[in-house]
Amino acid sequence: IGFKEIEVGFPAASETEYDFLRALIDGNRIPNDVTVQVLTQCRDHIIRKTFEAVKGAPRAIIHFYNSTSVAQREQVFKKSKEEIKQIAVDGAKLVKKLSEEYEGNFLFEYSPESFTGTEPEYAVEVCNAVLDVMQPPRTAR
Repeated sequence: IGFKEIEVGFPAASETEYDFLRALIDGNRIPNDVTVQVLTQCRDHIIRKTFEAVKGAPRAIIHFYNSTSVAQREQVFKKSKEEIKQIAVDGAKLVKKLSEEYEGNFLFEYSPESFTGTEPEYAVEVCNAVLDVMQPPRTAR
Protein backbone atom coordinates (compact mmCIF):
# COMPACT_ATOMS: atom_id res chain seq x y z
CA ILE A 1 0.00 0.00 0.00
CA GLY A 2 2.96 2.30 0.55
CA PHE A 3 2.51 3.37 4.17
CA LYS A 4 5.75 4.54 5.78
CA GLU A 5 4.32 5.10 9.26
CA ILE A 6 1.53 2.97 10.67
CA GLU A 7 -0.05 2.78 14.10
CA VAL A 8 -0.09 -0.88 15.07
CA GLY A 9 -1.85 -0.66 18.39
CA PHE A 10 -1.88 -0.04 22.10
CA PRO A 11 0.33 -2.95 23.17
CA ALA A 12 -0.13 -2.42 26.91
CA ALA A 13 -3.93 -2.52 26.57
CA SER A 14 -4.19 -6.24 25.87
CA GLU A 15 -2.12 -9.35 25.34
CA THR A 16 -3.55 -9.61 21.82
CA GLU A 17 -2.16 -6.21 20.83
CA TYR A 18 1.13 -6.88 22.62
CA ASP A 19 1.49 -10.28 20.92
CA PHE A 20 0.60 -8.81 17.51
CA LEU A 21 3.38 -6.23 17.75
CA ARG A 22 5.86 -8.81 19.03
CA ALA A 23 4.97 -11.10 16.09
CA LEU A 24 5.71 -8.24 13.68
CA ILE A 25 9.07 -7.52 15.30
CA ASP A 26 10.17 -11.09 16.06
CA GLY A 27 9.10 -12.27 12.62
CA ASN A 28 10.94 -9.44 10.84
CA ARG A 29 7.65 -8.41 9.23
CA ILE A 30 8.25 -4.66 9.39
CA PRO A 31 9.75 -3.41 6.11
CA ASN A 32 13.02 -1.51 6.45
CA ASP A 33 11.45 1.77 5.37
CA VAL A 34 8.40 1.57 7.67
CA THR A 35 8.06 3.02 11.16
CA VAL A 36 5.51 1.50 13.53
CA GLN A 37 3.61 3.68 15.97
CA VAL A 38 2.22 2.62 19.31
CA LEU A 39 -0.10 4.35 21.73
CA THR A 40 0.40 4.60 25.49
CA GLN A 41 -1.18 6.45 28.38
CA CYS A 42 1.02 8.55 30.66
CA ARG A 43 1.09 5.86 33.34
CA ASP A 44 4.38 4.32 34.43
CA HIS A 45 3.49 0.63 34.13
CA ILE A 46 1.82 1.19 30.75
CA ILE A 47 4.77 3.15 29.36
CA ARG A 48 7.17 0.45 30.55
CA LYS A 49 5.10 -2.34 28.96
CA THR A 50 4.96 -0.32 25.74
CA PHE A 51 8.74 -0.10 25.57
CA GLU A 52 8.99 -3.85 26.20
CA ALA A 53 6.59 -4.34 23.29
CA VAL A 54 8.64 -2.24 20.82
CA LYS A 55 11.97 -3.72 21.91
CA GLY A 56 13.88 -4.70 18.79
CA ALA A 57 11.84 -2.60 16.36
CA PRO A 58 14.21 -0.66 14.11
CA ARG A 59 12.08 2.49 14.41
CA ALA A 60 9.04 3.34 16.47
CA ILE A 61 6.88 6.33 17.22
CA ILE A 62 5.84 6.41 20.87
CA HIS A 63 2.53 8.29 21.01
CA PHE A 64 1.80 9.12 24.64
CA TYR A 65 -1.17 10.98 26.02
CA ASN A 66 -3.19 11.97 29.04
CA SER A 67 -6.60 13.51 29.40
CA THR A 68 -6.66 17.26 29.95
CA SER A 69 -10.33 18.19 29.54
CA VAL A 70 -12.31 20.03 32.19
CA ALA A 71 -14.71 17.09 32.59
CA GLN A 72 -11.92 14.52 32.98
CA ARG A 73 -9.98 16.72 35.41
CA GLU A 74 -12.98 17.46 37.60
CA GLN A 75 -15.15 14.34 37.36
CA VAL A 76 -12.77 11.47 36.68
CA PHE A 77 -9.39 12.40 38.12
CA LYS A 78 -10.50 15.04 40.61
CA LYS A 79 -7.18 16.79 40.03
CA SER A 80 -6.10 20.37 39.44
CA LYS A 81 -4.68 21.69 36.19
CA GLU A 82 -1.21 21.59 37.74
CA GLU A 83 -1.63 17.94 38.80
CA ILE A 84 -2.83 16.93 35.33
CA LYS A 85 0.07 18.79 33.71
CA GLN A 86 2.41 16.93 36.07
CA ILE A 87 1.04 13.60 34.78
CA ALA A 88 2.06 14.67 31.26
CA VAL A 89 5.49 15.85 32.42
CA ASP A 90 6.15 12.67 34.41
CA GLY A 91 5.06 10.58 31.42
CA ALA A 92 7.39 12.54 29.14
CA LYS A 93 10.29 12.07 31.55
CA LEU A 94 9.78 8.31 31.63
CA VAL A 95 9.35 8.06 27.84
CA LYS A 96 12.57 10.01 27.34
CA LYS A 97 14.46 7.94 29.93
CA LEU A 98 13.36 4.60 28.47
CA SER A 99 14.09 5.75 24.91
CA GLU A 100 17.68 6.30 26.03
CA GLU A 101 17.87 2.86 27.67
CA TYR A 102 16.35 0.82 24.83
CA GLU A 103 18.00 0.27 21.47
CA GLY A 104 16.22 1.67 18.46
CA ASN A 105 15.30 4.91 16.81
CA PHE A 106 12.38 6.56 18.51
CA LEU A 107 10.17 9.44 17.53
CA PHE A 108 7.64 10.92 19.91
CA GLU A 109 4.13 12.24 19.72
CA TYR A 110 2.22 13.70 22.64
CA SER A 111 -1.52 14.37 22.65
CA PRO A 112 -3.73 16.07 25.20
CA GLU A 113 -6.63 13.60 25.16
CA SER A 114 -10.11 15.15 25.01
CA PHE A 115 -8.54 18.22 23.45
CA THR A 116 -11.86 19.71 22.36
CA GLY A 117 -12.96 19.77 25.99
CA THR A 118 -9.74 21.44 27.11
CA GLU A 119 -9.17 25.17 27.36
CA PRO A 120 -6.87 26.02 24.39
CA GLU A 121 -4.42 28.01 26.55
CA TYR A 122 -4.14 25.13 29.00
CA ALA A 123 -3.62 22.57 26.21
CA VAL A 124 -0.75 24.71 24.89
CA GLU A 125 0.69 25.00 28.42
CA VAL A 126 0.67 21.21 28.84
CA CYS A 127 2.16 20.60 25.39
CA ASN A 128 4.90 23.14 26.06
CA ALA A 129 5.69 21.46 29.39
CA VAL A 130 6.10 18.15 27.52
CA LEU A 131 8.31 19.85 24.91
CA ASP A 132 10.48 21.24 27.71
CA VAL A 133 11.12 17.66 28.87
CA MET A 134 11.59 16.09 25.44
CA GLN A 135 13.73 18.96 24.10
CA PRO A 136 13.31 18.25 20.40
CA PRO A 137 15.28 20.41 17.99
CA ARG A 138 13.30 23.48 16.88
CA THR A 139 13.01 22.01 13.38
CA ALA A 140 11.29 18.89 14.77
CA ARG A 141 8.51 20.62 16.73
